[in-house]
Amino acid sequence: MRQIQQRRHRGMISGVMRFLAVIVLLGGAGIGGYHYFVKKPWQIVEDGVKGRLEKLAQALGLATEQGVKIEDSSVILESKEIRELAVKERTVETVVTYKTKWLGSEKSITVKGIFEVKAGFDLGEFEGFELEGNRVVGEWPEPRLLSVTPLSQETLDSDQGIFNRLTDADRDHVGRLLMDKARVNAIEGDEKEGSLLDEVERVILERLEKGAGGELDFRGVFP
Repeated sequence: MRQIQQRRHRGMISGVMRFLAVIVLLGGAGIGGYHYFVKKPWQIVEDGVKGRLEKLAQALGLATEQGVKIEDSSVILESKEIRELAVKERTVETVVTYKTKWLGSEKSITVKGIFEVKAGFDLGEFEGFELEGNRVVGEWPEPRLLSVTPLSQETLDSDQGIFNRLTDADRDHVGRLLMDKARVNAIEGDEKEGSLLDEVERVILERLEKGAGGELDFRGVFP
């Protein structure tokens, strides 16, 4: 009888040990499964998102020549100050003829002006980029003329009557007309060159895409 009890006791101990061994194996399998099927894939996704954000920050910094930073899931410029980003400049030549008539006396003046026009963006309007996969989400500022600087002005022809004389005010007015025409020519383009605003938008897109190594899609950020 005593031997039977001892065998039962040893059997119970052996059963408990097998049960504990199964628990340990299942626990190990569970931990391994979590690591390989949950944690590791999620870590890969997280690392991929982080890598794309860093690539986006690099592209923005190279395109704007400004300091950038990553905040949560956004990439923004470090400085909040209003600043202009000049991207392209063009020399524009314009000609204006101005005429007036008073008491039957006519005066006229034809002037050629050469201007340096710079175009780019107001980065104070830029609020940052985010990512949806490889697609960049956000709104890039609209292109604009930043400056129109006179380089030279030449009178091609002038005429004045006895009672209607050319004055400095007339010449100042012609100067303003020349500058306005230079602005219009830069914005609309001509038979030789297209719109300067379209050109700066194309240039900044190329900078962003090059800075990201062609891995991100920026096409939707331009209004």
